[in-house]
Amino acid sequence: MQHSLDIKLTETASSRIKKYLKSNTDREAIRFGVKKTGCSGYSFFIDYANTKSDKDIEVTIEDIKFYIDGQSSRVVNNTTIDFVKSGFQEAFRFSNPKIVSECGCGESFTVEE
Repeated sequence: MQHSLDIKLTETASSRIKKYLKSNTDREAIRFGVKKTGCSGYSFFIDYANTKSDKDIEVTIEDIKFYIDGQSSRVVNNTTIDFVKSGFQEAFRFSNPKIVSECGCGESFTVEE
């Protein structure tokens, strides 16, 4: 079942995900969500997925299938996903207007409830 969540991809994030999925045909989707962690509460995660669980919400963004667990959906709604390269480092970056504070190391955040 398709659901509507407002998740945006930058051009670099979309390109990176599509390239990976094309070269790894055993992966059918992207798993995206948050987990409780760190000193501030939540941390975003993104991974490649081959299976959808009963609790996942399926969303298609720019022809990319995303699996988002139901509990993460309220936090990830309105998130923009970017992919950034800096020297030898590369990583997905997440921006969400509901984030009200972040821990000092930037690994976790708190959202406006």
